[in-house]
Amino acid sequence: MGNQNFRYEPLPEGYLRLVQLKTRPLLNICLELSAFALKQAPDFTALSYTWGGEERSQLINLQGRQFHIIPNLESFLWEAKHQIELSRVEQNHDEGSWNGAWLWIDSICIDQSNSEEKSAQVAMMKDIYEAAKTIISWLGVLDDDAKLGMEYILDIDHFREPWSRAHP
Repeated sequence: MGNQNFRYEPLPEGYLRLVQLKTRPLLNICLELSAFALKQAPDFTALSYTWGGEERSQLINLQGRQFHIIPNLESFLWEAKHQIELSRVEQNHDEGSWNGAWLWIDSICIDQSNSEEKSAQVAMMKDIYEAAKTIISWLGVLDDDAKLGMEYILDIDHFREPWSRAHP
């Protein structure tokens, strides 16, 4: 599925795009996209996630236009939106975005239909990840098998010698 309704603006050399996740409306995923020179970019979080062989079957709103993404990315965006809303309620804030936080999500921030841009952005990925204030690795929604696997990893770590934790 393509993204016929959304059109990217050309991205100057040395620039990247970042998105903000809007918490309103509650029933839709809405993102705002902006371009920044990498060296002058605001603090942002880079998302690393699995693309797999998933089809771009999920519809979101990007700059007020329809945009298709893969289900795993959609699950991250819904979880992020939920966490933002919980934080907003707990802190009694009524902000429309993730406290102004910016995200770098490669499949959205890079025009996947423009091979020249993709090449330039892939060449910048090391710099993009180094510039990120935070990096999130999203493996997907936590299910029973994943919970069991994490418990197993924690159990193994529990039995390691204390000195080996500091010096793997």
